[in-house]
Amino acid sequence: MLRRLLSSALSGLLKRNDAEAGKREAEESIRLARAALERGDAREAVEHFECYLKFQPYDCEAINDLGYCYGVIGDNERAVRLFDRAYQLDSSCLPGLSNHAKTFVDQQRSEEALGLIRMVKAQSPDSWSADSVLGSLRQGRGEIELACSHAKNAWMKSFDGLRQANNHVFNSSYRAIEESQLTAEHVFWGATLAPLLDEFQRQPEWMHAAISHEAPRRIRLGYWSPDLRNHSVFFFAHPLISNHDRTAFEIFIYSDTTVRQEQTEKIRVHADHFHETALLSDAELFRLMRSHRLDVLIELAGHTSSNRINMLQCRLARVQLSGLGYPPTTGLETIDGKLVDVHVCPDSSFDRFYAERPVRLPESFWSFDPYWTPERIDRLPCDEAGVLTYGCFGNISKITDEMLSAWAEIMRQVPDSRLLIRSISFKDPAAQEVFRQKVVGAAIPVGRIELLGPAAAQDYLNAYNEVDVVLDTYPFNGGTTSCFALFMGALVVTRYGEGLRSRMGLSMLNNLRLGQWAASSLEDYIALAVRAAQSKDELREFRCNAEILFKATALGDGERFCRHVEAACREMLESAAQKPAHPIVRVDVPHLPAREMMRRAYTVYRYGQAKAAHRIARYCLHVQPDYLPAHLLLIDEAQIDEAISRLQALICQYPESDDIGAAQLMLARLLLAGQCKERFSEQLDALLGTRLHDAHDQTFNAMLTNWLSCLVAETEAVPPNATECLGHDWTLIVEAPDRAEFDLFVAEFRQRFLATEAGIRFEFCCSDQLARDLPAALSRIETGYVVLTQSNVRLASLRALKESVASLDACDMVSLGGCLSWDRVTWRRSGFSNKVTSVICPSKLGKSSYEIRKSGRSCEKRVSGLALLDGAWIAFRSDLVSKLGAELIDFSMELEGAAGMMFEEWSYRLHRHGLRLAACQVLGLLIEHERVVCTNHIGEASLYLTELYGFDPFAELDEDHVVFGVPVADLSAAETAQGMMFGLGVSSHSQ
Repeated sequence: MLRRLLSSALSGLLKRNDAEAGKREAEESIRLARAALERGDAREAVEHFECYLKFQPYDCEAINDLGYCYGVIGDNERAVRLFDRAYQLDSSCLPGLSNHAKTFVDQQRSEEALGLIRMVKAQSPDSWSADSVLGSLRQGRGEIELACSHAKNAWMKSFDGLRQANNHVFNSSYRAIEESQLTAEHVFWGATLAPLLDEFQRQPEWMHAAISHEAPRRIRLGYWSPDLRNHSVFFFAHPLISNHDRTAFEIFIYSDTTVRQEQTEKIRVHADHFHETALLSDAELFRLMRSHRLDVLIELAGHTSSNRINMLQCRLARVQLSGLGYPPTTGLETIDGKLVDVHVCPDSSFDRFYAERPVRLPESFWSFDPYWTPERIDRLPCDEAGVLTYGCFGNISKITDEMLSAWAEIMRQVPDSRLLIRSISFKDPAAQEVFRQKVVGAAIPVGRIELLGPAAAQDYLNAYNEVDVVLDTYPFNGGTTSCFALFMGALVVTRYGEGLRSRMGLSMLNNLRLGQWAASSLEDYIALAVRAAQSKDELREFRCNAEILFKATALGDGERFCRHVEAACREMLESAAQKPAHPIVRVDVPHLPAREMMRRAYTVYRYGQAKAAHRIARYCLHVQPDYLPAHLLLIDEAQIDEAISRLQALICQYPESDDIGAAQLMLARLLLAGQCKERFSEQLDALLGTRLHDAHDQTFNAMLTNWLSCLVAETEAVPPNATECLGHDWTLIVEAPDRAEFDLFVAEFRQRFLATEAGIRFEFCCSDQLARDLPAALSRIETGYVVLTQSNVRLASLRALKESVASLDACDMVSLGGCLSWDRVTWRRSGFSNKVTSVICPSKLGKSSYEIRKSGRSCEKRVSGLALLDGAWIAFRSDLVSKLGAELIDFSMELEGAAGMMFEEWSYRLHRHGLRLAACQVLGLLIEHERVVCTNHIGEASLYLTELYGFDPFAELDEDHVVFGVPVADLSAAETAQGMMFGLGVSSHSQ
């Protein structure tokens, strides 16, 4: 018996120990997974998430994040399975909804995706994942401007996310923007990258040691790509890799994909060393490549697919090159060269469009092998059809409005013609309809255009037998699609510009001795397309000779092209020089305007990414050293004395800067925080004489000069007395998460205003039962004034009551803020002129304990004509309730637990009923944001209001996030200062 008891006890102890060990392992695994994900290393994160989910298999957030990681790696099948699993476990999880929507986008089911993303955006407007999916969705529909906007929003909200950055810069390639602007976007990305681990930065001695010519060895040449599979890159990688001189070159292949296909095997057999690297962490891949002591590494992806191009900010080989897979510059100066040709980059005047050195090959920048055997026809399709068929195959995002207008004119001039457009996007009925509307808008007869989905493999190649003339796109030319077309004998008419994206067609035609079909202007492009319809003999001749023409040039001769690349590698090795560990950003390439850079910096900063914002500011100063806003962002306000000295020096250094006013305002703010009263008078003179161009700065300046004028004159607002405030009965209806928070609110109120509380009663409304409690509380009020407030609101003094009474002489309801029109759920983000609010908040800046925070343009004491009031504090007369019908005292349970949103929605309903709403900016209300408020259901409440009032969560509305902050020493000073800022009556006061 004793033995069994001891055995049972030991077994129980072991189980408890195992459980504790498992719990510790799970906690460590999820910590490591989150850390790896934050660094952007999805591969390492996978390992830790997998370990964690062994212990916590139903954690939806972790399942969703693991799916995201597999998506980054390129294992989309596994990603979709995980997203589906997370969605089934919890269909309300917002990140899970976003990723579930992405699976619909990938399946060309954009309308279903849109419904899910609408739910996410309504509940979480700041969701970068929702913005990212929206970007992909719009890109698939050919709505490239919207796609770029959403992708950029996603990037700013998750700045160090490589996938978000890739989406933005790649989508920018489709836009009809100048090549210099496209280059600037890429250079901005490269110059603001998060630094890699320290071990990545250290360069071994062998990397810079001279290559001995006395004992020749094979050149170690590596190729790195996630696309060595059934992908367009294969058609160009295979003819290059398969033709290397293996006696002179030792070939290393790094296949960064989880997919192994027939094409992958075709590449593998031509490698001395083949490595499947998709599941290696960044650090593991780095060590593997470094161990191979590569002379040359050629990356083939750029910003496409599942790349890790950010790793090339460190040195993985003596010489690093980019080519084949991505037309624009990568933006990285640590990449030594970009494979171009003499047609793409004919002279040094084109070099400015590349952060890398353009490596000019003598014929073509790539070589094409269609892989499948074509079924060629010698006749023209128009000979049988009786009408000439123009065609365009590929990504509809390349088809700009200007292109459609040009095609409309071509078809007008060639009345016996039709247009055939084939794209994977047209598998999606919604994408077809969106594009069809664009066609109608461009005045192309719908009956003369045919929209077809993609064809697979051999059928795709044969589809070019249906087309007489291919109309190329601009500014992003066709690449793979044009190669297929030309290989099949379909003439391509192209327009060329300045960078590789808009000179691919020119290069291919020049190689085939057809350069006369490339135009430098839109007018010439139209004329050439019309001429092609009239040149059927030339079309037939090319169709018959296309294969011969291809084989006579590097474009169609892989061995010839390979010799050109090998010569370029040798030349680059000969001229390779030691690179600095931290490269200096060149100033001779295009850069974004400083104002745009800093607009992004402050946006990134607002989303809590201070380190990234500082990188942007430092880059901006490298390009424009005198740009004051960049200096201001880099000032650490926490080091107040140092910050004041730095600001004073900057103001002296750049007295004529257009942004000197912003510096003066910031200095005034810091002087106030440091309580440097001896400088007030001097600073007031500076503020009064400051040139201000920005409306936000003008408002802030007006507030500060009002206050500082009073401080210098030693005047202050007249404090209200209890008699003035409590000549009436008051009922404070307090929304609180529980009775304890309500009791605390009441206790603190009575402690501060003990002598004057006789005329005040309190009503408790529980946040989770607000729809029931609020009508009941309102029904019990008979006389006096009523305030709807929340438990994290405090009164600095009884002025809030006095000023509420005064305001209610001219309106029906008054609050500390609100908006003039309600055009979105998150009304606090609406335009600068559309909102107003002024509150006091705790602060830890300098010697200040509090801060006055204001948003909106108006500096008036009272602002009338509002449509909605801030739910933190709403005051009205008690007889208002009796005047309202029962339908206006009805509240929805959907708004419970949403931090004042029920109060705000009620004020809006009353506004629509004809009541007059106003804001008073001198109420002296303190919002303690750290105090408990119920926000459990804000997302659901936001979705409810979006549907109720028909808000569009996708609308591109002007947003204003500026909140002015003025530090003050204590609560009494805060209330006094607030009164002075907004014109409250003042009287002389002797110190």
